[in-house]
Amino acid sequence: MHGKFHALDVGEISLWHPIGCDVAEVLAWRERLNALGIVQPFKQAHREVYLITDAERRRDLYSNRFADHIVKQHQMQALARLSGWSKKVQVGYDGGMGKYPARLPLPRHGLVAEYWVEGTGEEYTDQGSFLYLANDQLRFMRPTDPASVAKASGSWRDLVGETVRIADVPPLVLSEIMRHCDLFVGVA
Repeated sequence: MHGKFHALDVGEISLWHPIGCDVAEVLAWRERLNALGIVQPFKQAHREVYLITDAERRRDLYSNRFADHIVKQHQMQALARLSGWSKKVQVGYDGGMGKYPARLPLPRHGLVAEYWVEGTGEEYTDQGSFLYLANDQLRFMRPTDPASVAKASGSWRDLVGETVRIADVPPLVLSEIMRHCDLFVGVA
């Protein structure tokens, strides 16, 4: 292993995130890391940050920031699963299932992120699944019964709860989930 290790006499160390910092502090961290020649093992000082917009405040219950994009279903499926999301494959042989969310449980916050997608186009795999999806709203829900998240079947149709206002989602949670959606759109 490369690098230097230093003993610290502190009670707790936590991961720094730029979401709660002003621009000057973020730039100072970037400059300091560059000056020391430190390569971060994962991106933090240069991490993308997604703050709530006025349009999202007006919409109140959802974000359309990553809506109206066409993505390759199976690439999105693979990316989603790598990040812990559950998403059923959209099939076209029965006319499609309509809009259906990819879901990510966020148990520490009592929330479930939902990124709604729908099969689109006339191109299918040999098994009848759509090649492409149209992305729609990003929403968050608070399950009525948090235990139902773990028990919900693959269809998630048993999950019941209330939609949470976007402004009430903790900024760090919102930013990281939007980072996932940006990845889905950008890569798939």
